[in-house]
Amino acid sequence: MSAITDRIAVIDGKMEKLKSQRLALAQKEKALASRRSRKNETRKKILRGAAVLEMIEKGSIDAEKFHAFLDGFLTRKSDRQLFGFDAETKAGKK
Repeated sequence: MSAITDRIAVIDGKMEKLKSQRLALAQKEKALASRRSRKNETRKKILRGAAVLEMIEKGSIDAEKFHAFLDGFLTRKSDRQLFGFDAETKAGKK
């Protein structure tokens, strides 16, 4: 091989390495954005829940109606147990 061919091979190798690094960084950036989005959604849910609890305490929302709504809304056994509901919904399904 000539010196020029050797340099081209070295540069090609560096380019492949840089492309690989670029792809890895792009994937990491995408994962971070996804994680940030999930954190934001979780925070919104917590704040909405706090707002609903405040409204219940102030009487803006009827606590019994909300409790009944929650009873029909929750379907997972672990979620229902967390709120003190029977394992099955009123419809008799898990």
